[in-house]
Amino acid sequence: MDYELIFLAAGQGKRMNTNQNKMWLELASEPIFVHALKPFLADSRCKHVIVVCQADEKHIVERFLEKMVLPASELARIELVSGGAERQYSVKNGLAKCGTAELVLVHDGARPFVSLDMIDRLCETASCGGAAICAVKVKDTVKRVEQGIVQETLDREKLWQVQTPQAFKQETLKKGSRTSCD
Repeated sequence: MDYELIFLAAGQGKRMNTNQNKMWLELASEPIFVHALKPFLADSRCKHVIVVCQADEKHIVERFLEKMVLPASELARIELVSGGAERQYSVKNGLAKCGTAELVLVHDGARPFVSLDMIDRLCETASCGGAAICAVKVKDTVKRVEQGIVQETLDREKLWQVQTPQAFKQETLKKGSRTSCD
């Protein structure tokens, strides 16, 4: 099933304690951004890529896209849009540019390890159930803390760390976006 991609690249590196967008850091001589984008560009089902980035970093995104030496047909399906103050507003801005594809995938540009198999499974699951996420079981001990005092140790057998990409039927994502942004 064909899909559109909202590729989130508007991060500010706050959690990483850096003043640089972590997507511009290099991994194997290429920016993380490039590694994260390549699997989607290689997927013929991906009909439209909406790169959501900070307005003042659009020139950086354009430069990386130029360096990727993409065919005109691939460049034509990439659109840049400005991000919002928080992730949910960036997703909303990306959704506003989506066309008519039934499925929309959302991916964090700082996550470079995506496979076509992962995308296949997400699309298949979302097309049947309305949404699908990637997640890994929590391995670390997690505590619930209030005012600096440990209240309890959470049962890690019941905890999962959600990652991207995530897949949604477009109407499901639009409904969720309206709820989270209101």
